[in-house]
Amino acid sequence: MQTLSFSVQGLKQLKEECDSLSIELGTACLIQLFSSQQPEIVDEYYAYLQHFFPNAEVIGLSVIHSSIGASIFTDSTVISVSILNATQLTSASVFHSQDENRVGHHLLKRLSIDDKTKAIIAFGCHGSASNYPLFDAFSEHENQVPVSGGVAADTGKGTWVFLNGQFYHDQIVAVAMHGEQLQAWSEAFVEWNPIGKRFRITSSEGNVVRTIDNILAYDFYCKYLSDKKSTQLSQIQAFPLMQEEDTARYINAVEEITEEGYLKFASAVPVGKEVRLCYYHPSLTQEQVNQGAMRLAQKQPESIFIYNCESRIESSSESTELQTFSDIGPCQGIYGMGEFFRSHKQLILHHSLTYLALRESELTTVDPLYSHSPREHNLTPLFSLIKNSIQDVDQMTLAMEKKISDQSMRLMHTYRTDRRTGLFNRMVLKERLESITRTDHLLSFKLTNLSQVNEKYGYQVGDKLLQDVSHYLDTHLSDAVHTPIELYSIGIAEWGVVFNSDTNSEVLRKYITDFIEDIEHFSFEPYGLSDVDYLSVSISGGLISRRDFINTAVEELILKTVEARRIAMRRNRHLCNARDLLKEERLRQSQLDWLTSVNRAISQKGVLVYGQPIFSAGEHELVSTECLMRICENGQVFAPGQFLPAVEGTHLYTRLSREMITRTFEIMQSNDMDFSINLSPQDLMSDRTLDLLESSIIRLDNPFRVGFEVLETEQIQDYDRMIEVCNHFKRLGARIIVDDFGSGYSNVDEIMKLEPQVIKLDGSIIKNVHQDKRQRLISQQMVQLCHALEAKVVAEFVHNKEVCDIVEDMGVDYLQGYFLGAPKSLMQ
Repeated sequence: MQTLSFSVQGLKQLKEECDSLSIELGTACLIQLFSSQQPEIVDEYYAYLQHFFPNAEVIGLSVIHSSIGASIFTDSTVISVSILNATQLTSASVFHSQDENRVGHHLLKRLSIDDKTKAIIAFGCHGSASNYPLFDAFSEHENQVPVSGGVAADTGKGTWVFLNGQFYHDQIVAVAMHGEQLQAWSEAFVEWNPIGKRFRITSSEGNVVRTIDNILAYDFYCKYLSDKKSTQLSQIQAFPLMQEEDTARYINAVEEITEEGYLKFASAVPVGKEVRLCYYHPSLTQEQVNQGAMRLAQKQPESIFIYNCESRIESSSESTELQTFSDIGPCQGIYGMGEFFRSHKQLILHHSLTYLALRESELTTVDPLYSHSPREHNLTPLFSLIKNSIQDVDQMTLAMEKKISDQSMRLMHTYRTDRRTGLFNRMVLKERLESITRTDHLLSFKLTNLSQVNEKYGYQVGDKLLQDVSHYLDTHLSDAVHTPIELYSIGIAEWGVVFNSDTNSEVLRKYITDFIEDIEHFSFEPYGLSDVDYLSVSISGGLISRRDFINTAVEELILKTVEARRIAMRRNRHLCNARDLLKEERLRQSQLDWLTSVNRAISQKGVLVYGQPIFSAGEHELVSTECLMRICENGQVFAPGQFLPAVEGTHLYTRLSREMITRTFEIMQSNDMDFSINLSPQDLMSDRTLDLLESSIIRLDNPFRVGFEVLETEQIQDYDRMIEVCNHFKRLGARIIVDDFGSGYSNVDEIMKLEPQVIKLDGSIIKNVHQDKRQRLISQQMVQLCHALEAKVVAEFVHNKEVCDIVEDMGVDYLQGYFLGAPKSLMQ
């Protein structure tokens, strides 16, 4: 390998330099262009170089300063030509994107990295090189090739990188070098040395830092630099903050002290960022370079490429550093805005000097010419001592942190696992469900006969059975549902299972049902019970699919699948799908809403009394009014069919009924109209309701005006009690009316014992008598039966003239229905 470098300011000068080269036309080589000139001029250089070196890979970038040997150039282009004898090159460029890691893998693939790859030179623009997950791909590759190079600078004529005739402004360009004989070495000399422990920014806004480790920023510097005495800005500026972000290090210097004691930095420092104080002394870097150069000299490099930081250009030791490397071999390089370097992982450094040294030929036995004797500095060993002492403290801290972490992990493991089965518990399941997808499903299983096993054989046997069932689920369930599963313990003898499948719900139900049948037929060996052949288990399960409950919260998903499992057990089924319970759930929710509405209606005087008239047959004269309940909510009136099912069987119903009775008697007290009130079996069993009815009847001048419509249904548990109550009210003068006679449940014997004065034929029988001869015949016979029982007959649901005429011909006594009169409010 041979590297020749020269600086040019125009095409004529380039031609002269190329003509002076004694290189065979068409030789394979690597050309690097380091330029502070316009891209158009660089393009002209490339066109000529391509003619002169047709087999060359050409890579470059914009820089303000570049170097050859110990000389530094600006307003020119440094061209470095490396003649390669046994090295192959590959090159690639990739666009910067949000997914840096993916871009890195793409670049790695395009460079064709293999075990012969020894070095990579890469250049990036600032926008594409500010984050370096991109280089994680290189760190993960089995052949961890070092990436050298740097970040382009804004020259005032643009910021760009270059590869084989193309300029890029938001890309990474790279050349990989492959060869069995090629050897490569790299090293970095960091100008800023971190001192002390890491601190955390606890309050900041933009570039202004208010507190560090909850100490006022200025007081923080006073504490560490002058033992809490006042400190000058110049002293503070000598100790900037070092930020480490993934694979990059940044130096952030203080620019100003505010009146409040805040510190304004050169760039923003977000809250929570960890920082360290750092310090620079020229002798430190020079000494590092001298020692590094001595090590490198032993390698006898044929080419040395220096990738330096632009911030170091004014350093008084800069030319000395470059001369140090020039004494070893051909040396050329750049001053960029960031330096690529690999140590334990690929990094991007700042304010540093890095090099890449290469050799293709065999190592000679002659001692290298470089024999520099470094000058001794007290500061160098002092800072080395400080650094290594801090590293020792850091190691002790890390060891303590690891010990605490291990203990925490053990505690966390205990907190996150079930002690009986060793499975992850409900908390871990909830964490897993935070990332649930549309095609995920959640199962819950319950061993329903564990208590019997514990009672009969003991808890030790029960605990072993739980472990055996867990093992069975873990090893067999995935085969049953044809997909991998994740098993959790979510309660005593209760398991949660997550799996992903596109299979429809019916097929899944069959898979899981068949699995439960299989496990219930499996013979589990009882622990320590030689006289018992096997233990049988009983399992119930609940299933919920995310696709059926897209917007349901995680905790709610678990509750729904557990509820589905309980329903399955209650209904003596192996499995219940939560989707099948949606209708019941909506009904329950509706009932809860109605409970609230009814409660509000009672407390806010929203219970209304409506009345539907009852007329005499033939003359169609008004003889009575059936008082009907309504409630009013937000100006809207609701019929009993909407809210009564929700409150029946609850204490709220008896309150509602008593409110209706009170309002009805208040209205009817002021007139002499006959009226009737509906009473349910629940009313007849409530002492408070019966007391209210009795007191209300007694206050009427004519108790016979009121009739109590009782519904004869299967809900009546104590007929003797009902007959006793009705007879009591008859003795007080009220009428007893049997409602909805013929509605599907009618016990004629009990009706005979009740001896009602009036029987109302159910509307379901009456409404079709004009169309159905059988209904007409049945209705006729029922009218005759009622008359035989010496009771008056009311035909309900008289909805048109034809029905009215037919029931009158049957001999009914009274008529009720929309044809004659609809319910209307009796409220004033």
